[in-house]
Amino acid sequence: MKKITAFVVLGFAAASTFAAEGPAAVTVAAYDIAGRRVAASGMEAAAGANAFELDASFLAPGCHVAAVKAGEEESHASFATAR
Repeated sequence: MKKITAFVVLGFAAASTFAAEGPAAVTVAAYDIAGRRVAASGMEAAAGANAFELDASFLAPGCHVAAVKAGEEESHASFATAR
């Protein structure tokens, strides 16, 4: 899996893209600054570019880390939420 690119928070949704080398079950999760998992979602990725959106409406304001995991491969990106 290639790195997460262009991770953005728009309103109440965090969205991004990533590239997968082949079809895979993918977990997208968000962690707060203390390392607690505060949101998670699953999806099936196809080979090539994939996009995901994570509901950020309930996240507390502050810094977070998004993790996209497919099998043993994982990529991270940081983002911030504000009210």
